[in-house]
Amino acid sequence: YAKQQGAKKIVVATPVATVDILERLEQEVDEVVSVLFPKTFLGISAFYESFPQTQDDEVIALMQL
Repeated sequence: YAKQQGAKKIVVATPVATVDILERLEQEVDEVVSVLFPKTFLGISAFYESFPQTQDDEVIALMQL
């Protein structure tokens, strides 16, 4: 979508991701930055002290900003 809208460069930054996801992203964007890319990845919440669930209505409200 960003390319269709005329983005000159697309950078994806994430605090943690699996190696296979990083490799797939590299095929789609100009640059990928990740702080951690662990070999064993059981779930995103394992990498945070606090990772509360986000309710659907909260996500929808944020997307409408």
